[in-house]
Amino acid sequence: MMYDRLTSYNRDLELETGLATEWEPNDDGSEWTFTLREDATFATIDQQVLAEDVEASVGLMQEEERAPGASADLYGATSVEVEDDSRFTISLSTPDPRYPNRLAETGSWFNIAPKNVIEDRWDEITSTDFGSGPFTLTNFEQDDIYEFEGSDDWFETDENGNTYPYVDRVTVQNIPDQVAQTDALTGERQDTLQVLQPQQRTRVDRSDVTQPESFRSPALLSMVLNTTVETENGDQPFADNRVRQAMKHALDREEISAATDGTMVPGNHSGVAPVHPNVADFDPGLEFGTTAQPDEARALLEEAGYGDGLTLPKPIYEREFQARRETAVLLFQEQMAEVGIEFDIQLVTPDTWLSEYWNQDGVWYASGFAARIEETTVQQLAMQCDGRWNSGRWCNEDYQAAYDTFSTTTDQETYVENFKEAQRVAHLNNAWIVFGYLKQFGASNNYVNNHNPGPALNKDFNFDTWLSSDAPEGPN
Repeated sequence: MMYDRLTSYNRDLELETGLATEWEPNDDGSEWTFTLREDATFATIDQQVLAEDVEASVGLMQEEERAPGASADLYGATSVEVEDDSRFTISLSTPDPRYPNRLAETGSWFNIAPKNVIEDRWDEITSTDFGSGPFTLTNFEQDDIYEFEGSDDWFETDENGNTYPYVDRVTVQNIPDQVAQTDALTGERQDTLQVLQPQQRTRVDRSDVTQPESFRSPALLSMVLNTTVETENGDQPFADNRVRQAMKHALDREEISAATDGTMVPGNHSGVAPVHPNVADFDPGLEFGTTAQPDEARALLEEAGYGDGLTLPKPIYEREFQARRETAVLLFQEQMAEVGIEFDIQLVTPDTWLSEYWNQDGVWYASGFAARIEETTVQQLAMQCDGRWNSGRWCNEDYQAAYDTFSTTTDQETYVENFKEAQRVAHLNNAWIVFGYLKQFGASNNYVNNHNPGPALNKDFNFDTWLSSDAPEGPN
């Protein structure tokens, strides 16, 4: 809402312009030259967005002391060369034909801030909005209420030339309790609910004044079969693909989907979601089916030396990040027991899960990914041999060959062919079990028009939402 990026995605996961209107790579995609729009301004200081601001923002993200961890969101950018006020070239450590797509990824810190603020007013950045976005932050109480005013001169317009945003102001309130969230909506004390918990859907459905919204997202829930996990006798069962495949055969994804009211959609095990433009076109049930195949599972376990059963260490899970995870994990435990794979499960807090288990050797656990709009992000982070989030510690030559090709080619046909081949190899062989891809839910009151949160919860599209004449004056 406050800061713009160089590129953006729309609700259909299509790449669009942002602060940049054009971009062009060199021959191998190791350098990208961008052209900025000339009508973008940092609203609170009435200053045009210039190429020097991009250079300063990249420089800031490279400073670990001031922006810890932000350099990862540069996606390999090493330097910025300013050509003139509106043109600049970003050099990458390795060629990346999809670099403009990555810049629009959700959850990224690659926002553009003014150079003079970065250099001279950095101490104000946590309390003052210096962005160029559709809304300007005017007042806030940390972790509670945030008040915004719509920008009068934001650069985006609708098809009829009307300036976005449509509304004059927005108040965002953090209400931790999901029952209180729904109460505020149905009582018309709030206009919209960005995230409607599945448990509250019935209340919204029954209300005369509210309208539920659902959308399919790239978010997923999974089980990580870490290949370094050892049993009491020193075996590493997940290092054997026959064991991993046996578990995929034993999995009943349809049962898990039904148990979560159809809010988890079966897809392939690669981490590429059904909503992504170039998801592989093979059936999600390829080889393993979407319901349990216990005979095939037992045959593979016998072949792997576990015909008398397999007892595994406890997998770890948490349920606060995503309540549906517990339902999936408990059913997964029952389904594996049907073919002789036994284990207890351990519930931990999200902090413990993140600090002591996630992406660590020797443990396996329930995991997942929040919605990643750029379709190759999960492959880059978690599937390739050197991925920094390769939590399964899985490496496969055929997958890597396809990855190396689709991640470097500048030919679209070659990209699609190898991207889909990588998905096929991962589906059949990787160290992930994907329970399903998530349907997400929002809600709004009947007087709210065009409230469509879109496929990612951490990206909003409030700039084109508007209120009917019968809407209340505001929160009360």
